[in-house]
Amino acid sequence: VILVFVIFALVAARNQISRKFRPTHIPGLIVWFDASDPDTLIRNAGGKIIAWRDKSGNGNDMVVDKRFVPTLEIKRYDHALSEHEIDVETKKLAAKWGIDWGE
Repeated sequence: VILVFVIFALVAARNQISRKFRPTHIPGLIVWFDASDPDTLIRNAGGKIIAWRDKSGNGNDMVVDKRFVPTLEIKRYDHALSEHEIDVETKKLAAKWGIDWGE
């Protein structure tokens, strides 16, 4: 009887330890933005992120306010890396070795 109880206790403890922590287990959780889950990022047709979905279940999604979105516009920057020029239009480094910026 004692051996059965010990085995049952060990199995129960193992199940408790192996259970994955989730922020939704936190009492009073208001918002949960999960940067490791790309499905929570909402993009427009141009691929820009326009919202970040809240995973807490409370619907507190973060939405981009277009009035306050900073923009960066670079036409050309000479001598950026090792005195080589970068063509911003093609996003390629003008050298015998190239850098592909993902496009």
